[in-house]
Amino acid sequence: MGDGQNIGKLISFISRQNHGYIARRLEDLGIGSGQHPYLMTLYRKDGINQDELSRLVGLDKATTTRAVRKLVEGDYVVREQDPSDRRSYLIHLTVKGNEIKPMVRGTLRDLVSELSQGLSDEEVETLHGLLLKVAKNSSRATGHEMCFSPTGGK
Repeated sequence: MGDGQNIGKLISFISRQNHGYIARRLEDLGIGSGQHPYLMTLYRKDGINQDELSRLVGLDKATTTRAVRKLVEGDYVVREQDPSDRRSYLIHLTVKGNEIKPMVRGTLRDLVSELSQGLSDEEVETLHGLLLKVAKNSSRATGHEMCFSPTGGK
């Protein structure tokens, strides 16, 4: 068996490279790699409160606040006070936020295509299954709920 410590290094390397790829592709829109997960979540579930958005993305509330602020500044989302809980804010996509949906989704689709280049369909399926097991193990070990859709969702 190989050096297990390299698994974390490989995952970290891939993650950093992915963030760079996404940032370069969405740079002209003023969207960094830190904002796209929020957009993708809102594309699936628009109008949720900021706490739920934070939970679904799997990042802390402070990180979510910064990302949402940047998306508000770019006119991609709006925050409005939740009428049922005045301490909470609902996050809605704007027309501009919806207009860029094909570009954001296309960027992620292109990234997956690049990552799976040279792999057979069976290898991609095996890799996905193994990474899902690792993600679940990580979630269990750290006590952080795995909130994202393992299949990627639509």
